[in-house]
Amino acid sequence: MLVAPTVSVKGYCRTEVWSRRTVITGAYYARDPTLNERMDRASARSCTKVGLMDSGMAISGGVLFGPNASGKTYISLDQHRGVADDQKSTWHDGFARPAEYELFSTADAREWLDEKGNYWAVHNGGLTVLGSRGEHIAKFPRTSNNRDPWHGYPVSPKRRGLVDLPPDYCVERWEATEAIDRVWARRIRGFKV
Repeated sequence: MLVAPTVSVKGYCRTEVWSRRTVITGAYYARDPTLNERMDRASARSCTKVGLMDSGMAISGGVLFGPNASGKTYISLDQHRGVADDQKSTWHDGFARPAEYELFSTADAREWLDEKGNYWAVHNGGLTVLGSRGEHIAKFPRTSNNRDPWHGYPVSPKRRGLVDLPPDYCVERWEATEAIDRVWARRIRGFKV
């Protein structure tokens, strides 16, 4: 259970302690843009140094993670948890929020993105069921503002067709880096996943 935060300021970073876990929530911004960039990099380094990348912080509407190695933040939205409906797919109960963030960070680090800037991902060679309806692929749509946190959800080309089909060059990249094997690549291209 989270308790009220104890807030302290160390250098440029604002830190909060939630139940004995320190979470860096951001930087105090100055009017000089170059100083802001330096403070952002310092925040990212601090998060990496103390291992806070995967701890997450509960906020309205979900859990906020990051920044990751490339400086992107991620929000695991509550609307993609629980029971799926016709409009929203949901993550499988066994696929935890930190794993969701880790999957996004992997897609970002390995540059599994399409020409529109959306990230796509598979886990464990495509064998892991990511969604509550049996989806094995995740999509992380590009944010409209670079400073906004990313979010994602499980998708299935079998259920929704081309809308949820990763581009062929993403599938080829997964195959080339052995993220999936040839059989899974064929299944994805054939709308069987």
